[in-house]
Amino acid sequence: MVHTTEENTVTIVLPVYNGEAFLRQAIDSILAQTFTDYELWVVNDGSTDGSMAIVEGYADSRIVRKDNPSNLGLVATLNNTFAQITTPFIARMDADDIWHPRKLELQMAHLRQHPSVGICGTSIHKFGDIDQTMIFPKESNALKVGLLFYCMMSHPSVVFRRESILKHNLTYNPDFFPAEDYKLWIDALKVTDIHNLQTPLVEYRQHENQICRKKHHKQLDLESKLREEQLRLIYPNPTAEEIAYHLTHFVALNPQSDAEVLQMLRWKSRLCQVNRQNRFIEPTIFDRELTRYVGNAIRNYYASSWQGIRHHIATKRYKSLDTKHNLSLILHRHGR
Repeated sequence: MVHTTEENTVTIVLPVYNGEAFLRQAIDSILAQTFTDYELWVVNDGSTDGSMAIVEGYADSRIVRKDNPSNLGLVATLNNTFAQITTPFIARMDADDIWHPRKLELQMAHLRQHPSVGICGTSIHKFGDIDQTMIFPKESNALKVGLLFYCMMSHPSVVFRRESILKHNLTYNPDFFPAEDYKLWIDALKVTDIHNLQTPLVEYRQHENQICRKKHHKQLDLESKLREEQLRLIYPNPTAEEIAYHLTHFVALNPQSDAEVLQMLRWKSRLCQVNRQNRFIEPTIFDRELTRYVGNAIRNYYASSWQGIRHHIATKRYKSLDTKHNLSLILHRHGR
């Protein structure tokens, strides 16, 4: 067990609304942590099932039950609860997920060693309806690129440095529920460093009663708005046509023709050019990361015919030197 001094104490926030199906597994995984210097705040958001009976069945003094006066919803619950916390660190957990035993230990070690990091997350393994491991970008500049495409942090994995939240007034925006976490990462990256441990340390359960599934269409609309917000930080004055292309085609990373491959490469080059001018993201990292995403998309498109790419590069079909350079670079990165 890893027990540390008071300065490293964590408050774990676990909101619960009718979560009895999986709540015990979530709590047990927290109690099994090798890092033991924490309190677990189970926040009852008006549950009408047996969730609180499960909580009351634990005798561990680190478990603290909090009751909302009524059902406030996730965003208000998190904002209200975070405002009450006085410990140096705050961790998030959901009632249907599972932590690996060393999760907090490894995150706290990283946060102690890197005082500039305001938020530390981890990669995850999805289980249940889906079996998939997701390895998220490690550091801030890579995350800024990744957020152009989708939310590349796991909400129930993160540990916040409370000082960073207070200093920069970082809160969850209710206008963006159920994509409130995506919005928070975009806001946080403007003022603090974020880091993801590459090891999957959260078992992220996939099931039909998840909020993100029940509000799927609303979430998709909000994610599109957030992608545009992130685009404007990199590319301050896009045209309506550029925004439409970026949101509809580029972020899908799924070209369906040679012409779409060419268009994707041209847009990638344009983004790199603008970023080199405004330097929102360190240009070398931006170019590298964007090349990786676009390269994977093109590789998938041409999966059955790499010789076809070589032929296109060798001919005058792609007259743009910049396009030829990008395709050559992608081939080189994938050992082709």
